[in-house]
Amino acid sequence: HRYRRKHQLVRNLAVEMTGKPDLDGHGTTTTNDQKQRRLILHFDVNETLLIEDVAGGDSTEDCLNKILAKNAFIRGVLKDRNDESKKDEDKHPEMEMLWWDGTPVKRPTDVDNSSASPPSHSTTPPSAPQLHTAWEWPEGCIPYYRIYRGQRAKTFTLHDGAAYRPLYDKMCKSMQIKPSSSSSTSSMGTTIDDRLSKDGGKTYLLLPSFFECIYTIDKVLQREYSIVIRTFGHDLSHVANAIRAFAEGRHPDYPDFTNESLILDESNMYRGRWKDQDDLSSSKEEATYHLYEWNDDKVVAKNDDDILRIIENRPISGIQDDYQFWSKHECSPRVGKPVWVRGSSVVHQEKNDPIIVEDRSPHHIIFDDNIQNDPLDSIVAVRYQQSSPDHPSTFRSLSGNEIRNLHGKHLVRVPTFEPMLDKTWFLRKIACCELSVAEGELKSI
Repeated sequence: HRYRRKHQLVRNLAVEMTGKPDLDGHGTTTTNDQKQRRLILHFDVNETLLIEDVAGGDSTEDCLNKILAKNAFIRGVLKDRNDESKKDEDKHPEMEMLWWDGTPVKRPTDVDNSSASPPSHSTTPPSAPQLHTAWEWPEGCIPYYRIYRGQRAKTFTLHDGAAYRPLYDKMCKSMQIKPSSSSSTSSMGTTIDDRLSKDGGKTYLLLPSFFECIYTIDKVLQREYSIVIRTFGHDLSHVANAIRAFAEGRHPDYPDFTNESLILDESNMYRGRWKDQDDLSSSKEEATYHLYEWNDDKVVAKNDDDILRIIENRPISGIQDDYQFWSKHECSPRVGKPVWVRGSSVVHQEKNDPIIVEDRSPHHIIFDDNIQNDPLDSIVAVRYQQSSPDHPSTFRSLSGNEIRNLHGKHLVRVPTFEPMLDKTWFLRKIACCELSVAEGELKSI
């Protein structure tokens, strides 16, 4: 009975979040007395919500190609060489590049690698497998982007990735503002708010699925939530302006949505900085993370509890994270963008019922395209709460391997082309995270 009850709660949660039948197809709904945890949703900016990187010198076209290159897995095999080539002992073995499923990487015959033009339509496009978006890497494979960073990745669909050019075109189309969106049926009239577009109303600045996520959680599901925008760059103000336009009812797809509490400005934007330590080589050494006012050196939060009191109790916040410190420490998982996993639980027993263990602390989930299945390279630092009678609120940074185990619960790697093509993608991933966490609680009972 205990297991059936817990599983039903989990299934109902997925039904409410996704609007789809539960795992057994019964389509049951949650009851009003089932308290759901507050969602703290962290969103990276560059190549997660915003398809450009001005500070990094990457155009929209560069970013679209990089997104595909990050999800195209390749392997290499030695080519057979003739006897004449074998005489050259100093020559490196020539490698044949294969896609993750063994399909050879072939370029269209008329594509010049230095050209800035897409493959000719007169050429039969080379074949390639679907992009690999699962968390586990295919055996013996690595993302194309990890081998060929720089210009080759930024022009991926013009040479090695020519087979993915149709997907590139779909991604471009997904960001276009439809003519109907700016019609007179909108309360805005025929003009798109400049804050929502980067080119005078032709394309959206931020992924439409991001706004669909907020709208659904706020108005449809009526969940308690907080949004935290995270970036290493200098683009937070542009993102804040777009979100403000949305909150003021200026988005053409949501003209009736207004929520002044979602206005992001300098009063709820912060600079997050790790406190430098002389030596972080010891696993026992802990860096500390502080929040500073946006335009001042005044510290507003100098420990985990102070930070959580801010971001968990405000509908929206923005943080420019500490890229310099993270880069200085070789992209260590211990000093990336921090996200918090709190371990408070409520234990209660109803009449004639077994003990139920529930975690009612806010559920933090971070979405970032650069979350890696690599214990030595993580853009996210997980701060885990260790509770004890003597130290009820002690946090520590998890190791790279511990962080990897939280993917699908508190971390979600974003293969950005998917939320570009599916407006419900973020919503479905949130549902999956809640389901995974709830199932983990069930196993612990």
